[in-house]
Amino acid sequence: MGELKKAEFYLRKALKLKPNNGSLYRLLSIARKFTPDDPYLAKMLAIKPDQLANDMDRWELNFAITKALEDTKAYEAAFPYLKRGNDLVAANYPYDPQAWRDQVAQLQSAQSGLDPAAPLPDHIKDAPIFVTGMPRSGTTLIEQIIAAHSDVTSMGETRFASGAVERLLRDGTTYKTVSDVADRLRINVADKYLADVAARYPSAKRTVDKSIQTYLYLGAIKTIIPNAKFLIVQRDPRDNLLSIYRNLFQAGTHRYAYDFESLADHYLAFRDMVSFWKQQMPDDIYIADYDTLVRDPEDKARALIAACGLEWQDQCLEFHKSTGAVKTLSLAQVRQPIYKSSQKAWQRYGDGVMPLLKALEKRGINVTEWD
Repeated sequence: MGELKKAEFYLRKALKLKPNNGSLYRLLSIARKFTPDDPYLAKMLAIKPDQLANDMDRWELNFAITKALEDTKAYEAAFPYLKRGNDLVAANYPYDPQAWRDQVAQLQSAQSGLDPAAPLPDHIKDAPIFVTGMPRSGTTLIEQIIAAHSDVTSMGETRFASGAVERLLRDGTTYKTVSDVADRLRINVADKYLADVAARYPSAKRTVDKSIQTYLYLGAIKTIIPNAKFLIVQRDPRDNLLSIYRNLFQAGTHRYAYDFESLADHYLAFRDMVSFWKQQMPDDIYIADYDTLVRDPEDKARALIAACGLEWQDQCLEFHKSTGAVKTLSLAQVRQPIYKSSQKAWQRYGDGVMPLLKALEKRGINVTEWD
């Protein structure tokens, strides 16, 4: 709910009961802004790995120390703790990049040759807004700008539509084509989507759904919900991927996030999928550039709202005044106006990020377009 001071109060009470709990320290690091002489930073640095119950506590503590040192601008000193935490997660939750590349290729094949101008006869006329992209690319910021409009209700990260399409297309280890399941798209996807929306938000005029994985299923969704709006968010991959690496996700999810080679592989597949949609349905997706939005907030925010088919309202730039709950890793950032401090953040970490830059270069990803 954005009540960070209250959250900190309870976390400090909890730490009195469990002073060597890595998860509590990581939560405290989200709520608290650290200084070099912060007693909690000293306490974290004094804890030895064998004092913690398991690897999860160890990686949580490493992420917490990283955040605390970053608050003091000791970025290069923070990086060894960040790498240690990521290495622990990667060892516990290995990632298979080939399996991901295969899945992306299969989903492209399953949704090839669709005609966006000719939706299914029993399509629905609603116009939900889908904001999608890589994690930590600015999707929550863009969702909150749109949700500040008086005609729009934010649903957060529901996966209602993308989950329904995945379940319908998935056929063991591969995927059926959209034409194979055309007779069930209305019942299994569109009607279920509307029912889920109505159950949660019965009075909503328009909804914005910020589900990261939606970019994989745009063709199937467009076929049955032709008035839907799709906004794919992009960001300088150096900042985007480092931000993913700097954040801890729910255990077992986003397994690519904890190794620079895996991150570069995953990003390459994402770019390939975006290029696929640009070819398949060029008039139906809007590329929302986080970096240009931060540099020119009002002009780019107006373009976002127009891409959603909405009239401009000045309150869309006051999204940070919202009192609603935010259930993503960006819960603290979206309580602030748009800021530029996250741009070029990769430069702060010195030699620590060189493996990421080399991994991107090795895959032919030209990052100079963001310079």
